[in-house]
Amino acid sequence: MSQSSVEQKPLTALQGITAAAWQEVSRACGEPDWVRNLRQEAWEAYEESPMPTLRDEDWRRTDYRELELDELLLYMPAGIEAKAAADLPEAIHPHIDTGDAWGGLAVQINSEVAFTTLDASLQEQGVVLAPLAEAARTHPELVQPHLGRVVTPADGKFPALHGAFFSGGIFCYVPPDTEVALPIQFVAWMNAENIAVFPHVLLVADRGSQVTFVERYASPSLAEQSFSCPATEVVVKDGAHVRHVTLQDWGRHVFELGFQRLRVDNDGNLHTILAATGGRLVKNYVDNSFAGSGVESFHRGFFFTDGTQHMDYKTMQDHRAPYSTSDLLIKGALRDRSRAVFTGVIGVRKGSKRTDAYQENRNLLLSKRARSDSIPILEIDNDDVRCTHGSATGQVDPEELFYVMTRGLDRDEAARMLVEGFFTEVIEHTSVAGVQAQLAGKIQEKMTGWQVED
Repeated sequence: MSQSSVEQKPLTALQGITAAAWQEVSRACGEPDWVRNLRQEAWEAYEESPMPTLRDEDWRRTDYRELELDELLLYMPAGIEAKAAADLPEAIHPHIDTGDAWGGLAVQINSEVAFTTLDASLQEQGVVLAPLAEAARTHPELVQPHLGRVVTPADGKFPALHGAFFSGGIFCYVPPDTEVALPIQFVAWMNAENIAVFPHVLLVADRGSQVTFVERYASPSLAEQSFSCPATEVVVKDGAHVRHVTLQDWGRHVFELGFQRLRVDNDGNLHTILAATGGRLVKNYVDNSFAGSGVESFHRGFFFTDGTQHMDYKTMQDHRAPYSTSDLLIKGALRDRSRAVFTGVIGVRKGSKRTDAYQENRNLLLSKRARSDSIPILEIDNDDVRCTHGSATGQVDPEELFYVMTRGLDRDEAARMLVEGFFTEVIEHTSVAGVQAQLAGKIQEKMTGWQVED
């Protein structure tokens, strides 16, 4: 293996997926016994469950066997402890200096949280933003009811692996009836190769609170592979309003296998946006679980692949109580020889009457060699519902292209404008202005050098 781009000083025995390795992570984090017990439960689940194969329905379109998990270092120090944002590595600044004002910011570098800050006025209101290991010690009454209980080892082989090895990560808590006016951002940055990272986000919005939370995953592209196995747990309690944004822009050497679950209680309101442009091979589950009645949720997302990238996203709109609505739109564009898989499930449990759920997936093939699979699924256990879905995949519309060309643009310029416009309604769903501009810029970057195929 080649040398990492940062000096590697791993903890003892952290190469190889073993019980001794997760125990060393727990020791290094100084965790209380109840967290170690969670890791033990996850480790046992990991050992007992088989590795996914191409014979499994969920995995038959995504082959991760090139991932050399046993060769990777399972813990990599940050190499820095920043006292201010200005002390962070220069490469991270484009991801945090978006022109937006942040109410709080946390930055994880490799396996450790290197910087955390929270506006003093929010601290006075009881808002908590702290590294997860620290929060487990200082706020166990807030963390323990939720950590590992929203995303659980029972969710699969890789959530179980994450549960045993999570490191770094952030805890954010918003007290009842508290409005956080400025968004809070968590950045997971990886500047080493031949490593595995396991960032964990736990966001709890208590009764009647409001918050916008942005989580971002990014790295340069390096020579040797690395692995990201993140998990996100979001709890939206009764009457709370949460806007949740996930931005994935890993380097081309990164494999990511992740899981998010966002649980919404009675009369909760959830708006999410998901943007994915990076990575070598990415497979993520995004489970929106509506545990209470009267929930309103809106979900927007996009992916843009090029080269030989492979992305596989499975979303769940899980209606577990009556009188709730959900609306999901995912758009994708694919260049070159890339491939994308989208599986969208609307689930309505027994007793979840008057559910109103919609799901749509639209994809643009920008190359004849690109491939997109779109799989909508309805699982309905109640008859007093309205659930619909739509899916469409195609190339740039020739008539629309001709119309734009009549305005004085050449063929390629017109096509690029149509592609950028294709994503507009998704990007505008983002309430953070600087992040909107960054997403628009990323799409333009992805279009660089592209030409319409005959």
